Parts: sequence; structure tokens; C-alpha cells
Amino acid sequence: MNAAPGLRIHFHDEIQVTIVLAGVRAFRVLGQEIVLNAGQCIVFPARVPHQPLPTQSPTACLNAYLHPLQIGLGRRVL
Repeated sequence: MNAAPGLRIHFHDEIQVTIVLAGVRAFRVLGQEIVLNAGQCIVFPARVPHQPLPTQSPTACLNAYLHPLQIGLGRRVL
């Protein structure tokens, strides 16, 4: 397990679910810093800008990316 790197602000076309498995992970979302501990999770709606912040301690996370149409959200075009 390594310290988590910081990344540039970005977004995804998919919904992002991040679960902190060990350590601490921090994000900047809509100008607010959110800190998650092991056992906590965060859901970023599609296209919402967010920025993972660097950590000093070892961190392990699981990220899942779900397309809104895969889970019945979003506008469907026929």
C-alpha cells in the first residue's frame, strides 16, 4: 500500500463510486474538501468535476465506474 497521489481536476461521463478500503483519501469537489476514512465511500455523479488530493499515509481504494444508462439513469434516446 502506498500514499495516494494527487491528480488534476477532472470528470467522467460515468458515475464514479470510490470506496476507501484502508487509510484516508481526500477529494476537492465543488470547492469543498471531503476527507474519507477506511470504510467510507463517495459517489460522484457523471460529469461532476472533482480532484483527488495527495495523502501522506498509505491508502487503498476501490473505484467503480457506472454508465448512467446501465443503472437506469439518464435520458434514453430511441
